[in-house]
Amino acid sequence: MAATVLVVEDDPAVSLALEVALKGEGYQPILAGNGERGLELGLAQAPDLLILDVRLPGIDGFELLRRLRAGGSKAPVIILTARDEEIAEQRAERRRQALRQAQEAEQKEKAKEAE
Repeated sequence: MAATVLVVEDDPAVSLALEVALKGEGYQPILAGNGERGLELGLAQAPDLLILDVRLPGIDGFELLRRLRAGGSKAPVIILTARDEEIAEQRAERRRQALRQAQEAEQKEKAKEAE
């Protein structure tokens, strides 16, 4: 049985190119055009490899990966992006979210201590 590769890419031209290349190398591509469909297919079919676009409609590639990991996927991942700035912005947003969460936790702890 051929190894399965989940390709989550919203650009039809890129998706088609990856599908043709993967089939040509003997892989079985599973295609999804958005993050929600990628999540469904990734959880249902447990692919051997994930190829994820960063910028997707709905769930972006990083959030999709988090959800697949939470669902038990341990498949290796290749992340696609058009520009390095996109990854830098995603990382910066994750740091901002982590900082907000830490600040909220600290405020709750101080409120508990004040009671």
